[in-house]
Amino acid sequence: MIATYIGVTLYIILYFGFTLWERIHQTKRPHFVPLLDVDLETDAVWKSGQGAATRERDRLEEASRIEKIETRGILRTFWSNIKEHVY
Repeated sequence: MIATYIGVTLYIILYFGFTLWERIHQTKRPHFVPLLDVDLETDAVWKSGQGAATRERDRLEEASRIEKIETRGILRTFWSNIKEHVY
């Protein structure tokens, strides 16, 4: 019975202590990362604003890769993909 009172009191003291410490010493950053700054496939987290730039760069790289494939023949593309993964 006494252990319960000690545990509850300890929890309350630690909770309010952490809340007070967080308000005084922590900067005013949010606890959650904006969805545009996170890549859920690779678990990468970028700085604020870098997510959009990274996605745009990836989109341009994919577009240039598709354009390169369309300009080459199918067999040549297949062979270059094999060479890329083997060597």
